Amino acid sequence: MPNSRCLPGATSAWFRRHLAVAAMLTPLAPFFPAPALAQWERGGAFAGTWSVQLTDAFGHRQNCSIELSGAGSIMGAYRASPRGCGSALVSVSRWQPRHGGISLDDVSGRPLVALRAGRGGFTGTDEGGRPIRLISPGAPRGYGFSQPFDEPLQPSRGCSVYYGQSERCAEARDLAAPRLAPGQSVTVRIVYPANLRQFPSLGAPSLGLIPVDTCAVADSCARQGDGGEWCRISYAGRTGYVVKTFERDGRRQILYSNACRAG
Repeated sequence: MPNSRCLPGATSAWFRRHLAVAAMLTPLAPFFPAPALAQWERGGAFAGTWSVQLTDAFGHRQNCSIELSGAGSIMGAYRASPRGCGSALVSVSRWQPRHGGISLDDVSGRPLVALRAGRGGFTGTDEGGRPIRLISPGAPRGYGFSQPFDEPLQPSRGCSVYYGQSERCAEARDLAAPRLAPGQSVTVRIVYPANLRQFPSLGAPSLGLIPVDTCAVADSCARQGDGGEWCRISYAGRTGYVVKTFERDGRRQILYSNACRAG
């Protein structure tokens, strides 16, 4: 409690703030123990590893997890560490409490995902409008969530995304296409025979096939209308486009890693 020397205005503001926090967390009382609620302002209330259900850019439901740190606040935000969530949460590095829930932010503090608090966890959508859920490890299966996420999810088998036809799971740093500023370029490594397309579409004519283990220069990357990410790549005197992620027979694979290294 504030001491007796605090100004009346400051005391009132402190009291109003804590009343608001208590009101926001009341629906979660059956789920979070009282000592955890008291840790809200220093990030302790929701610290821990949460299960995540989301729909990726291909329309597939995925299960992964995210660790929310409760220590080391930076301007009100705390560290967030997605695990196995692929490109859907690749830019998330922080989280912070918001009115009625939390947000998942990028390194600059810009909110990427807004989540509302509810019984058993949080619900919301990502930047693309796709549904996302954070579920506490203690919540019963399907608890507090409506269709379609309360349907039984298929167990995860193998990798979400592979390096080409290998059995290696693609690392988070390689799941999304490189982020390049105007005039910037990067050398990528082809991990699966890749068609160099005349324009960024799977229906575009091929200018040639880039073999595995080739390192080539990419000078721009962008997401196209079909949802796929494409990079403009130069190879053997020709410049064309190569899609980042390709799916065949239910198996998703990246065609190149984001640096000229083993992958």
